[in-house]
Amino acid sequence: MTLRFRLSAVFILLLSACVQAPAPQTSYRDAAVPISIITRGGAEAMTGPWFVRGAYPAHANIHTVSFLKGRGGVAAVEFLQSGCDTSGNCEAVSDIWAAESLGHNRWRLTSDSADGPIEMWVIWIDDGLRTAAVGTPDGSYAYILDRKATGGQDRMTAAREILEFNGYNISALAMR
Repeated sequence: MTLRFRLSAVFILLLSACVQAPAPQTSYRDAAVPISIITRGGAEAMTGPWFVRGAYPAHANIHTVSFLKGRGGVAAVEFLQSGCDTSGNCEAVSDIWAAESLGHNRWRLTSDSADGPIEMWVIWIDDGLRTAAVGTPDGSYAYILDRKATGGQDRMTAAREILEFNGYNISALAMR
């Protein structure tokens, strides 16, 4: 091998080390498992605030999810979370996403603060419309939502089982 060839090979290796592949998107769901939505409820049943009782680590700081009513259904979804600065001062931070209906119990959410839209599907809601399991088909998130901050352990168990049945990895789901 010539010196020129060796130097070219080293240069190419150095350049390729500088190029980084995009970070893989975390999915908490096996995409090979069919996902369902529930026909019970709908936009009226979801309207209002819900406490996040279960979430994956990337969304663990979200405390409430509120479905904001608009003409004919859900107009937006508000995510309320705690935000702390470097000195330890914490306050509630709200992020509101516009909601476009994709059909019964399914919305496409968009926000100026995000790279692109996400979908939110109501996978399950109990008969009393108190507890819901919501998520997205790509598995980037799922929540167990409840109208109360505590109680309803039987419904929390049911919501976890429904998420698991729909392909979600519930071992990574943090419950509150």
